[in-house]
Amino acid sequence: MKKYLVLGVMAFALSVVPAKAALMLAGTIGGVNFCATDNNVACGFGVQLFDVNLNANILSLDPANIGGLDIQGSLYTQTIGTHNVLNSGSLLIENNTAATINGQLAVGGTGFVGPITEANISGSGTWEDALGSTITMRWFNDPNNVQGGLAPGIVQPGILLSTFGDVAGAGTDSFSHTLNGIPVIDPALFSMSLQFDLSLVANGNLVSRGQTITKDQVVPEPASLALMGIGLFGTAMRLRRRIV
Repeated sequence: MKKYLVLGVMAFALSVVPAKAALMLAGTIGGVNFCATDNNVACGFGVQLFDVNLNANILSLDPANIGGLDIQGSLYTQTIGTHNVLNSGSLLIENNTAATINGQLAVGGTGFVGPITEANISGSGTWEDALGSTITMRWFNDPNNVQGGLAPGIVQPGILLSTFGDVAGAGTDSFSHTLNGIPVIDPALFSMSLQFDLSLVANGNLVSRGQTITKDQVVPEPASLALMGIGLFGTAMRLRRRIV
């Protein structure tokens, strides 16, 4: 009995079982509201777009014209565990109209696993014939594990980690933004969100738009694990004495 009790307590303390997360997005382009979710769970922000990849933690959309913008290669993914990641990207956004079109999009995931003390973020893209177009990117972290990506134009849950903006120059122009080692406090399950606002001029293109946020779990040192095991063994022995 003692052996099984000790092993059970230690296994509970030392193992981490990732929780199932909700990956979802919401957007507004040219006045058209839409949403999408991993594996097509119902969402309520405008028209629901269909997730064509039925693998968990991957949200992929077919090419579509939304509010006047032709969008191809829309992909949103998350990784949960010792290495936590939230990605948002599109291969090509084209404005083939004669007017500037504005849009907003937010994507969020929940159930990422702590403990976490640092975050790394990045975003980039390339403008084609898009002089005067603008983009503003934001990265959010929420230690309370509140779902993001419910609406695009609101402040996403938690703490704003970084904001980056760019204005397209003439011809072909590119932008990028990277920050590593941002201090965060995520002791247990947490959520992350990515958001961007876009204004794309007539006949302009945005190629390879991407955003990411990554966080690695803090792994206890071997000495700390050994001390934890000794402490758990003592706790198990006290419990056994009470039982018998």
